[in-house]
Amino acid sequence: MIWAPLPQRGMRGFLCLPIWQTEHIATIISVSCWVSLRTNTMATLSRRLVAGALSGALLMSAVFFTNAAPCAFAEQEKQPRVLADEPFPQIPVGAPRTGRQYSPHRSYLRPGCTWDVFGRGLQQCNVYSHAMKRTIPVEIMPAKTPGNPRIVMALDGYGTNNKNNGFIFGGDLHGHLANYDVTLVAPISGDYAAGTYYTDYASPLDNGKTIRWETFLVQELPHYLSQYFRVPVRPHSTALVGLSMGSVGIMNLAQRFPERYSAVDSMSGFYTLSAPAQASSLAMGSALMGYRPRAMWGAWPSSQWKAHDPALNIRRYTMPVRVSCGSGKTLTGVEPSPFAVTAEVASHSNTVVFKKLVEHSSNRSHFTFRIAEKGAHNWAFWFDDLYRRGGYVFLLRHLGLIR
Repeated sequence: MIWAPLPQRGMRGFLCLPIWQTEHIATIISVSCWVSLRTNTMATLSRRLVAGALSGALLMSAVFFTNAAPCAFAEQEKQPRVLADEPFPQIPVGAPRTGRQYSPHRSYLRPGCTWDVFGRGLQQCNVYSHAMKRTIPVEIMPAKTPGNPRIVMALDGYGTNNKNNGFIFGGDLHGHLANYDVTLVAPISGDYAAGTYYTDYASPLDNGKTIRWETFLVQELPHYLSQYFRVPVRPHSTALVGLSMGSVGIMNLAQRFPERYSAVDSMSGFYTLSAPAQASSLAMGSALMGYRPRAMWGAWPSSQWKAHDPALNIRRYTMPVRVSCGSGKTLTGVEPSPFAVTAEVASHSNTVVFKKLVEHSSNRSHFTFRIAEKGAHNWAFWFDDLYRRGGYVFLLRHLGLIR
């Protein structure tokens, strides 16, 4: 048996699911969810009970959550640098005034932006998306020089944090990049992106809401950066890094628009998206956030599901791709939460499958895999993987920032 915590705020308790035939359980629950979403039966069901059942199925069938999912889970594994209860900000708000991190290009606020609490010239900007008819908060650290096309774009996982991207508050990516001449772009997930997988939904939701994250990232955000941060759009000038749900986003951006990206670093991701179990998990993750799964890529299976499946589009990756995952075991000696263990075990299993597919592809030379013996679905693992195991150096090298 496996005990899955109920994810909704204010709920206490656990859902017990048998560990056998979990793929069938996940599929049955997702189908039930789809049916209920298309009828009036959802109104008579307890949404929290359904969410709890979905949570258990998601955990057992490789759901795309991150450690920042609703905090009804057990204690988190200790972070290697920043403790969760450490007061913010840790460094002065505003632009660097002296030293290697300073430049005139970093010293002033752009329209619609405020200084981010994490400092180092980091700005929090409200970027309007015409495609989605809403404002998206994006954390941006300008390059040292105007006209520099090099970008590191970081896509977070689910996350309940509406103020900062996980790569900022958990990964200190801005601090590590501050000495380099590169623009850091980190959209905030939270209520803005969680459950969208950073894709364009095929149809509007029942409430008329339109999800066009791919359009935002590929068209609208580059235009904004060009206009206000003087970042020209150039081929192969952006390096992508993502975790969990963010890995789904960056892997699809890279294979759908390969001419734009110079490198991809995918941590704790999922890759066989059109396979039955993974498709069920993806649909349930969308439904948990209140979206209509069929609105995403249409009815499964369809050409759109296959077009967004990294495992079916391996040949489209023309840039270096680094793929990593942990095993679910503790990295620091402190037991991670049950969720962090189960989610990383699921990612590990799917990464192994993806690795075998890549090894049989003619495009295998573009891929590097790191399947670690330790590490859970949290920042203890991701921080280590980025800065101690080669992920960060991989990004810098393929942007031409180091040799």
